[in-house]
Amino acid sequence: MEAVTFHNARGLMLAAHLWDAPGEAGVAMIHGFCNDKSSNGRFDRLGAALQDAGITALAFDVSGCGASEDAPLSARAMSADLEAACDLLRARGKTRLGLFGNSLGGSICLKAALPDIAAVAASGAGTAPMAYDWGAHFEPHQLEELEQSGAITDPVESAWRRSVTIGAEMLLDFTEAERAPRLEAIACPVLLLYGGDADDGEEQTLLANARANLHRLPEGSSIDVVPGARHGLRTCWAEAVDRIVPWFAAHLAP
Repeated sequence: MEAVTFHNARGLMLAAHLWDAPGEAGVAMIHGFCNDKSSNGRFDRLGAALQDAGITALAFDVSGCGASEDAPLSARAMSADLEAACDLLRARGKTRLGLFGNSLGGSICLKAALPDIAAVAASGAGTAPMAYDWGAHFEPHQLEELEQSGAITDPVESAWRRSVTIGAEMLLDFTEAERAPRLEAIACPVLLLYGGDADDGEEQTLLANARANLHRLPEGSSIDVVPGARHGLRTCWAEAVDRIVPWFAAHLAP
């Protein structure tokens, strides 16, 4: 694994981990809400597994997260960062590209609908708007901060930073129908992974939405459920890797 940096279209520095492999196949990996390029070790394991399969992997911190430069979080900014990550892979000779995202990162892979992508895989991605009670997720002083400044400062447990700034636009990205992924704009097969824990209400709603929207995705797209797993698949990541790596190996082959 190599630590690298690159810049997005706004000129902000983004930090990344690169698992380089020979050949022209590469996967850009984007983390979930307020997380970072390691994703609690999950992306480290996936990056190494992709490299072992002969696929270059690039896991990066979106602007405002991890070791990247500061900026308020929004789906629009994250999509632009993902595009910049793909540009870096192309600059390194990777012409057959895939995208992987976890949770919000998976939703961003769908929202971005980037051209010239051969395959997408996503775990816990949103394919439709979700209803969230932000009062249950944030403290009263944070909601007051949001009202006054248009953003929330949220503490995080990361090796690289202590807090992230969540823009008001980011919260709308989760809930407004007009901000949902335009699945018909995606031009490559998509693998959607979800946890099968029946007690995880959020994950089961995400899964139900995916099943209702699968017909809107290109031919060859599919849904896979990891039994017993909760959102993020943290305790069942080995099973997730066993599904993700073959998917990319098959779709990014010469």
